[in-house]
Amino acid sequence: MKIAISLAMMAATVWAMPASAQTNSGLRTELKLGKDSSSLAFFGMNLSKSGLLYGGEIGYDVQVTPTLSLGLDAEATASSIRYPIKMAYVPTTYTLSVARDLYTGARLTLVGAKNFNIYLKAGYANGRTSLNTALLHYPNNSAGFRKGIGAQYSVTPHLYVSAEYRHTQYGEAVSRQQIVSGLGYRF
Repeated sequence: MKIAISLAMMAATVWAMPASAQTNSGLRTELKLGKDSSSLAFFGMNLSKSGLLYGGEIGYDVQVTPTLSLGLDAEATASSIRYPIKMAYVPTTYTLSVARDLYTGARLTLVGAKNFNIYLKAGYANGRTSLNTALLHYPNNSAGFRKGIGAQYSVTPHLYVSAEYRHTQYGEAVSRQQIVSGLGYRF
């Protein structure tokens, strides 16, 4: 929560700066890498663990004003999070994996300063967890809602880097908080 408040304050400060650049528009792709922290309820246990998030995103932005663009994003990521679970009176050890995560949503980008933009995003997420043993693989998909805030800096007219905080809630049982960096290319 402290991270979200800090990023919101940064966004408000940057938004208040005079706009000396224009928002970006068009097709973009981005490689994502970051920290994934998940919390989930599983058979009465509350589990929480962090791991590595990796994947990619594709999006398209349309410039609405010189300082504002609207866009759509689609993203696929995976996580290294694994929970080893040993249940009493059961001879097998289970592994609960936080597997792939799919996202599609809308994005609002605001010009902050030259080569620097901030954005807000929100949309639908579909996460998968998998329960595995030597003989069993049981995947479970959960629908959820993601919201996030980020910043993007253009290194060249086509290449940019980004940093983003986001929270995803999948019903009552699973939530994820992620801090993600990106390396993107705008066509």
